[in-house]
Amino acid sequence: MPRETRLIIPVMITFQVNGQEGVSDGMLSMVVHRMNVFQGKRKKK
Repeated sequence: MPRETRLIIPVMITFQVNGQEGVSDGMLSMVVHRMNVFQGKRKKK
């Protein structure tokens, strides 16, 4: 969980810096990353 938080914080800061441009791309990449993380956790178990 802490690792995910560390990754999410810089992403949110990037959103604030970039504004609305690239928000959709950022959201897509975050969703894909989260799905990969969850799949990795499932595979490990």
